[in-house]
Amino acid sequence: MNPLLSDVSRETIKAIGPAVGNQEIGLPESSAAAFYLHHLYLSGEGRLLVVVPSDNQIQAFRDDLESIDANLVVFHYEEFNWERVYSEENEIRLLSERVETLRLLQETKRAIIFLSARSLVQKVPPPKDFFTKQIQIKAGMVHSWEPFLQKLEGLSYQRETIVTRPGDYAVRGGLVDVFSFGQEAPVRIDFFGDVVESIRLFDPRTQLSLQPVSTTTIYPGYSQSRGLKSQVCLFDYLQSDDRIAFVNETDCRSLVGEVKKSGGIDATGTPVQVSSWEELASYFDFFPVFRFRWPVEHPSVKVQSSLSVGEKTFQARVAEYVQSGYRVLVSYDLPSQEERIRTLLAGLGLEQRVTLVKPSFHEGFELPDSKLLLLAEHQVFDRYRRPSARHQIRIRNEFKIQNLSEIRRGDFVVHEDHGIGKFIGLTKIRIGDRENEVIRIEFQNRDVLFLNVKMVDKIARYRSREAGITELNKLGAPEWERKRQQTRNKIKEYARELIGLYAKRKQSKGYSFGPRTAWSAELEASFMYEDTPDQEKAWKEVAADMENESPMDRLICGDVGFGKTEIAVRAAFKAVQDTKQVAVLVPTTILAEQHVQTFRKRMSAFPVRVDVMSRFRTSRELKEIKEQLAAGKIDIIIGTTSLLGSEVAFKDLGLLIIDEEHRFGVKEKERIKSLKTNVDILSLSATPIPRTMQLSMMGARDLSLIATPPVNRRPIRVSVEPFAEDKIKTIVLQELNRGGQVFFIHNRVKSIYAMANFLKRLLPRIRIQVAHGKMTGRELEDIMHAFVSREIDVLLSTNIVESGVDIPNANTIIINRADRFGLAELYQLKGRVGRSTTQGYCYLLIPPMTLLKKDSIRRLLTIEEFSDLGSGFNVAMRDLDLRGSGNILGMEQSGFTETMGLELYHQLLEDAVEELKDEEFSDLFARQPKRLIVREVVVESWVSGQLPETYIDEPALRFDVYKRLSRSTQPEQISELEAEMNDRFGQPPIEAKVLVWETRIRLAGQKIGAVKIALQHDQMQLQFPPADHRFFKNGYFEQLLNKLTVVTYPHTFTDQKGILTLGIRVPEWKGLAPEKWFGKAYDLLSGLQVV
Repeated sequence: MNPLLSDVSRETIKAIGPAVGNQEIGLPESSAAAFYLHHLYLSGEGRLLVVVPSDNQIQAFRDDLESIDANLVVFHYEEFNWERVYSEENEIRLLSERVETLRLLQETKRAIIFLSARSLVQKVPPPKDFFTKQIQIKAGMVHSWEPFLQKLEGLSYQRETIVTRPGDYAVRGGLVDVFSFGQEAPVRIDFFGDVVESIRLFDPRTQLSLQPVSTTTIYPGYSQSRGLKSQVCLFDYLQSDDRIAFVNETDCRSLVGEVKKSGGIDATGTPVQVSSWEELASYFDFFPVFRFRWPVEHPSVKVQSSLSVGEKTFQARVAEYVQSGYRVLVSYDLPSQEERIRTLLAGLGLEQRVTLVKPSFHEGFELPDSKLLLLAEHQVFDRYRRPSARHQIRIRNEFKIQNLSEIRRGDFVVHEDHGIGKFIGLTKIRIGDRENEVIRIEFQNRDVLFLNVKMVDKIARYRSREAGITELNKLGAPEWERKRQQTRNKIKEYARELIGLYAKRKQSKGYSFGPRTAWSAELEASFMYEDTPDQEKAWKEVAADMENESPMDRLICGDVGFGKTEIAVRAAFKAVQDTKQVAVLVPTTILAEQHVQTFRKRMSAFPVRVDVMSRFRTSRELKEIKEQLAAGKIDIIIGTTSLLGSEVAFKDLGLLIIDEEHRFGVKEKERIKSLKTNVDILSLSATPIPRTMQLSMMGARDLSLIATPPVNRRPIRVSVEPFAEDKIKTIVLQELNRGGQVFFIHNRVKSIYAMANFLKRLLPRIRIQVAHGKMTGRELEDIMHAFVSREIDVLLSTNIVESGVDIPNANTIIINRADRFGLAELYQLKGRVGRSTTQGYCYLLIPPMTLLKKDSIRRLLTIEEFSDLGSGFNVAMRDLDLRGSGNILGMEQSGFTETMGLELYHQLLEDAVEELKDEEFSDLFARQPKRLIVREVVVESWVSGQLPETYIDEPALRFDVYKRLSRSTQPEQISELEAEMNDRFGQPPIEAKVLVWETRIRLAGQKIGAVKIALQHDQMQLQFPPADHRFFKNGYFEQLLNKLTVVTYPHTFTDQKGILTLGIRVPEWKGLAPEKWFGKAYDLLSGLQVV
């Protein structure tokens, strides 16, 4: 226990009174309750099982207990499978965590275990079955191979290609990967025959080993449908010296009765074995049972929420308490808050009279009789306290082979040299005396191209703008080359203009804002949440941009609720400190009103005037605002498109913030361009429009990604459903039954009241209200206020709630005719729910699938696929694929993306940009690394470099490794991939090792300027590009000649029909083992690199 808290603990117990069995004791609503439970735990010899009515009440207890004693083992046995919408992912996660608790009960003699009444009522496997079915594996032991795999199947494990979640196992050669239920990480078991050679923990996201272990235990899974059968109560796992505590026993008993009465039906409709209260109570004779009422008003304990908070009040009250003889302790979490508290105390000379303790508590309290005060800094400063890191919701970001560019059998692909074909897959063909693995691609008239797997980077998935019928190209016809050359020439024209814009912005002189001030530090410290790593990085990038003389043009891309607005607040405050004005442009009136409240609240301690222009303001008010804006009396103005009116003038505009940029049309953006000649621009978006993505990816705009979710944020579960009365009724009632509220989106004002009547007939007792954009500002304001105040159960609205509505209690959204919405709209609407720690749900209602267009189906599937936290960037990338890049430079380019496919189009654009940087704009980019001399290098050798099926048997995994090797651009990437192959698949055979060496040699060739490298036992030949290539024009050939002066091996140049070839003879290498030969060849070629 933290020694600084010993007095607090002792005095708390004295104030509340001793715990006596069968006597109900009142616990106050503060962290004093945790001190009392800690005392109860220490007074016993075994474990303490604490039963509360709901899972939601456990987090604060757990965090406070860990603040009291960091070495305390505290666990949460979660409710299992009562979720109203079944999710296999959630079932597996909860199953694993429940197995972890059973493991804890088996292995740990001292712990506090929390569980809800609904958790307690569900039966578990008998302890004997759970203990005896475990599989113990030790390094060096003999364990028969086949029986081991059979045991895994019997314990509810499923064989997969790769292991990503508890309950998975995979077999690759002599390696067995297993993710045991109840364990934090999976293990990789390396067998040699029936002997366990080694055991390693590995990361399921990267599939890479973490550390060796000498032993591991694989625990059985259990549920109604898999693994061991649940037959006994959790109390059967307790030992004689364990004790039980009930918090609000009457409520717990009532909940147990409800579950028993319902028959114990889970979310899948499956009956679950449950205990009755009478069965549970039969155990009370064998264990000490303590009963608590919580929370209660206690005469001897005052909670901090009844105390005044704020910096000035904090100083005054602390001084008052100290002068009255109180011992004052202030708990905190972050170093920045510690510094802030010490500064405030130093101002009063009290820094030696007040004790600071870390970490913080969820709610402070006062013990008047003992003259002791414990404060929680997050309450003093009105900040959010993050949960303990050990108890944050575990969201596993699973490793996935699939990505945005994945190619599957039957997909259309575009080959750089031959055009559009169909990907058939990997196959084997014999060339001479070798059997080589190749990629089979079919073209028009069923003509077939066999592509060397080492050249997989020459193909890309073909995703055109339209999802119609794709016409295959004729193999060998000149038409494709003609189209490609036309496209390349046109793209280069566009790229020239693109870089011209970038150059103009970089060369123009803007305003250089001053460095961080004490006020800036104070504003940052007053943020009620802790910055996520991505948020901190994004703010540093924005601040650096603003302090630079070149005008800023940065896009902040981050999911809804990930902290983009806070970055905007800090940027605005930085500008105002330099007496510059700030304009914040938003797409909707509701968002404008929310932003003005946020900005005013965040800057309330500073002399900053924030105002808003929207249709909620009268004509007279708007006129007055415009006059004050022109006079410089308003520092920050927030508004919709009315801000872009020609009559709006600024005295000294320094920063323009554009929130949800994708919501503005062409006219608005033209007006924005006229505003921002030398003004810093900060754009915010969860799902940037394709044009914005393209500009950022090509370097014409700076991009910051905020992909780190806030602590305990859960991914929103998305489900595409047909429109059905019963389904709608079930969804709404289940959300309301858990105390929540519902958004129902119907984006047609004409028929919205008809939909309201339909919902009222379907749900007669539910409070339903309509909201849409044609209502007056006052009406909308009143409706939204009523919804926030929980006076409305279901808000039926158009998409006006897409931006800016933050209602933590509304965690289900139903979107009618979701097929009519764009990707960005669906993603934004989905983000209206799940903004707290409560699980959010999004239902996309559609007509029968047969009536939908293919594009609509692809959009819906995209939203369903990218439901992980931080997926907005991926959704924008898919939107770029679905819609094309659009009007990047004021000229439509969809014809090029339709001809080339988007990935090849991007490659051609990138090549054009790099070429122009190296040639026409070389002065501007002089400090950037030189680009490769050639992109494509063919490497041929006397040994066949490939991945044998005996090494990697799964075709998808082999293709993934081929693709990653082919797309490697740095030697470090190849070394990392080589280590990964060795780790995941075992020791590579010689063919796989040669493939890796050939990839390294390909990279060396790109920096030498060779387009082909032929390797034989005693020589190597390097073939160079034609004489008009930049290799000869830019002096690279002369540099190569200089490098050759130190090469001691015989070498000569030959010229055949204008193609130059360098031959290097290495007779002394003949007879070397291939791996050693290729190592020496790579060392030699690396020494010839000229860039």
